[in-house]
Amino acid sequence: MTLFIFSGLPGVGKTAVAADLATRLGAVHLRIDTIEQGLRDLCALSVGGEGYRLAHRIAADNLRLALDVVADCVNPWDLTRREWEKVASDCGSAFVNIEVICSDRAEHRRRVEGRVRDIPGLALPNWEEIIGRDYRAWEGDRIRIDTSGRDIGACVDELLGELERRRTAETGGASGEGPGPGGETELGKLIGSMEPILGEEEYLFASVDAEAATIEKARPWAIIEEREGTTLVLERGRAEASGFPIGPPFRRITLTVHSSLEAVGLTAAVSGALARAGISANVVAAYYHDHVFVPASRAEEALGILRALSRKV
Repeated sequence: MTLFIFSGLPGVGKTAVAADLATRLGAVHLRIDTIEQGLRDLCALSVGGEGYRLAHRIAADNLRLALDVVADCVNPWDLTRREWEKVASDCGSAFVNIEVICSDRAEHRRRVEGRVRDIPGLALPNWEEIIGRDYRAWEGDRIRIDTSGRDIGACVDELLGELERRRTAETGGASGEGPGPGGETELGKLIGSMEPILGEEEYLFASVDAEAATIEKARPWAIIEEREGTTLVLERGRAEASGFPIGPPFRRITLTVHSSLEAVGLTAAVSGALARAGISANVVAAYYHDHVFVPASRAEEALGILRALSRKV
């Protein structure tokens, strides 16, 4: 598991990037502003380092549960940065430092002056307080994301791509010269080269308790065996003819790029793009391609979103 340690001044877009990353990865999002304001409201504390210390403990609990954690904080000094790294090391987890900046000073100021408080009771710092803050230059390695003139989705796409590049370099994986026998692993290439195709058929998911012969006769597209029961993915006509209890209809979008089963970030990027539009995504990864089942009523919309995602890279 990984602790993603964010740093950056207020107003640079740090929380938006951290929250989007947490959503795409299914990670725990720890926002220091929320924790510190909770201590003020509930404990009447004049908060100093207590918010960070409490966040360290919550992060450690979740890392030990094998959950990724995104720590969203200003993290202004080398001391605070090393403390976060120690949390990960003590739990036997990896960590990644991520600094978010806004290189356009005028844009940064406009954001600060236009911010709307989203945590009740939180006193937002003004521009003078932010530029006067004791935020010290980085001494160690980190990924730097500049949000100036860019939407949050593009920033997180860049971040995921850099995370994948580093993972590949560390593990001696794909060299960037194209997919090997097991498929492409580099996230940017996967997203940029995928050509989503929407099938005409509608599919239904059925949870069944039936004999193998009955299941075979229904000719399901996929069979998933779980401790609690067996799930079938069937074309609509076969599902209705089978008499199995079924749910709402879905359509299948196939990502026609040969993705490795070891690729990191593709499912998160695809499901995250659809989630931002409120579209559910049920992803089935096969050896050659990923297949995304989306509600039939929003299938064309989902196809457009995934095509736009591919063009952005």
